[in-house]
Amino acid sequence: DIAMFDDGTGWAVGDGFDIFYFDGKDWIRKRVIMAGLYGYEMHGIAALGQDNVWFVGDHNLQTHWNGSLLQDSGGGRRDNVFGDDGNSSGFSSISVTTDGHGWAAGPEGPPAVRQRGKWYDSSSVPLGNTMQSVLMRSESDVWFGSGLISDGKSKTPIVRGDGFTWTSMSSGSHLPIMQLSEGPQDTLWAVGSSHAVQGRPLQSAILSFVNNEAWQVDLQLTDQGLTSIAWSESAGTWAGGSKLLHLDGTNWQVVNGVLENEFVKDIDLPADGR
Repeated sequence: DIAMFDDGTGWAVGDGFDIFYFDGKDWIRKRVIMAGLYGYEMHGIAALGQDNVWFVGDHNLQTHWNGSLLQDSGGGRRDNVFGDDGNSSGFSSISVTTDGHGWAAGPEGPPAVRQRGKWYDSSSVPLGNTMQSVLMRSESDVWFGSGLISDGKSKTPIVRGDGFTWTSMSSGSHLPIMQLSEGPQDTLWAVGSSHAVQGRPLQSAILSFVNNEAWQVDLQLTDQGLTSIAWSESAGTWAGGSKLLHLDGTNWQVVNGVLENEFVKDIDLPADGR
């Protein structure tokens, strides 16, 4: 996962409990070890500011960075934080707004919603137990991408909530939706990938939703396991996975560096830089 700010700095997580910080020039590896949580992997980031970054990962681990310390938010495991089910494989995606509300998603259990300073399981989302990714733009504009494995003929669903009802729509791709992101003007981004599907050829797709119309495939890739995408006004659009890519105008370019040998699981580029 990657989270970038409008000042050009950012955060990323890869395999293991390593966290990377981008100072505007170089990626710096930071290993943060919490008592009793060594060996857990982080999968998702929601970055609201340099002192307000949320992470989710294995065993529904959910933690918060306050600028100097990575803290477990209420116990760090689903049986302590989100409910009574301690068997889920964890959350893969998180999205939080500046007012403290948020959603977390993982394909092996119900999504979790953050309200009044606490996390709760939610059964309101259609196909909720399949949701791989989430984007919360506001309490009345929430998006989930399904991690369903398609038969190659049907398209993977994306679900949108307006605060009252949920609407399912086609993603335009048969691949599991690994991440959703804001984009420029009236655009949303998504990335789909078969990287976690055993027995399937490795494929990835970058998707866009423009002017409140239909989702469409912008870029189809083979032999690439892309799982993350994000945008900010100053940093532009980035996609990550087995490679780190940046949209240079109309062309996607591979970015070499520290993350070249890491698998980037998620990207988040807050549009307002907070």
